[in-house]
Amino acid sequence: MAPSNEQMRFVTLTKLVLYFSLLGGCLWVPYYAVVSGFYDPKDTFIYLEDDPALPEALRLFSNMITRDNFLSFSNFFKETISSSSDRARQKRLRSKDISDYFYNIPYHPRSRMLIDSSSLADPKTVVVKNESQQSPKQSTPVSVFYNAYFPPEAATDDSVKERIVDILREQMKQVGVESALAGRDDVVVRTVTIGAQLDYATIIADACAEHNLDCVHEKHYEQGLEMVTQQHLLEYCQLPENESHIVGYIHNKGSFHPSEAQNGIRRGFTADCLSEQCMNMLETKNSCNVCGHSFKTSWGPLMWATFWSARCDYVKNLVSPLLLQEKNTLAFKERPEQMTTDLFNDDVLEYSLPRNGRYAAEIFVGTHPKLVPCSLALDRQTWWSGNPPYRFRDLIMSHAVPIGDKTYEQYMDKMESDGHVLTDYYLLPGLLWRYHVLYNEMPPAESWIWKHFPDGENWRLAVEQKGFPEAFYHRYDNEFVK
Repeated sequence: MAPSNEQMRFVTLTKLVLYFSLLGGCLWVPYYAVVSGFYDPKDTFIYLEDDPALPEALRLFSNMITRDNFLSFSNFFKETISSSSDRARQKRLRSKDISDYFYNIPYHPRSRMLIDSSSLADPKTVVVKNESQQSPKQSTPVSVFYNAYFPPEAATDDSVKERIVDILREQMKQVGVESALAGRDDVVVRTVTIGAQLDYATIIADACAEHNLDCVHEKHYEQGLEMVTQQHLLEYCQLPENESHIVGYIHNKGSFHPSEAQNGIRRGFTADCLSEQCMNMLETKNSCNVCGHSFKTSWGPLMWATFWSARCDYVKNLVSPLLLQEKNTLAFKERPEQMTTDLFNDDVLEYSLPRNGRYAAEIFVGTHPKLVPCSLALDRQTWWSGNPPYRFRDLIMSHAVPIGDKTYEQYMDKMESDGHVLTDYYLLPGLLWRYHVLYNEMPPAESWIWKHFPDGENWRLAVEQKGFPEAFYHRYDNEFVK
């Protein structure tokens, strides 16, 4: 039955009322939220418009909206709205405006984001945190161990020295001003220097005083790799009075091979491992015990690029990083003869079998079977804790796979269907073998390991029933198709 004229007039009138209400809200709510510094008690920034690209733009750039740059963002917003003569333009802050703006502002870390990106599931609503509702400062003491490498030429070339001192200053600013540790009186930065002989006491004191940081120069080594700093961190966590503490590990990436790419990795990874998200998850009981920017399972498990924070009650049980290369080499040499290494390209072997020391530093924090990671998701906006929300194949770097005439997905299917899941050193057989040699211990039954790796549930049951390495020999003898 067709609607009557009276019903149609009522619907039209209702639509007009809603339209003008929404238009007013679209202009007033964002404008009020911006000019008032987001002191809206409901903390809700509502965009009532139909641009499908806007939520995605906000998701991409929300990590750059911080307390530090919010005033400039406010001014940008008001100028964008007021300068347009196009009524449609006045209705919304377009996604291109946001991207054009944020591509031209200085770097700011995620740890100070005001926009809650999880609220962007509804494209018409963006939840904005009021500063008064930010998470309270953590009560657990934190020591950040900083590996600072100064190449030998820094002793004679002032330009080299100043470049690396600038990196040190920048990272101290990140810790003392831009991270979740800013303003806390229970944070200590413990620096280990390696390389050129310089007046490190003055260099470190000046950089830390600028940002009101409590800093200690632990020791200087004329030669060494990152493992020497990690050994200081390990010994700190093994002291009974520090067992409940949190430690961070960062380094001056780009000091040896300077480039803009290295600078970007260093800044972003430093920010993430000392972020509010990492600190909160490490503080939360049964959440995780190691947190960082980019967790990988095919090359470790490890936090790629070696920037992370961790709980001391986990770290204290790790094998010494100074012995890790030797122990991993022993594990490889003494592996069962049935255990193969033909799944990935040789560069993966550098991590599973460190042929030179720096790889031992990369895998150090992820070597224990009780590892519980938390990390930034592949979308680079959300965080996960405990069980990686991806398949094992999703965390493999593509250049590690000798695809040949197969597609990547076909190769991964082959990996999971052939005997590799029973024999390969880069899958659970090899990981469990390394746990056995390094720690004489297996992951607990509830571990993410069994859920994430191919054939994990069958390995869990076999280990529970037979122990290890007996489970390996049993499965090989009974399941492997020769």
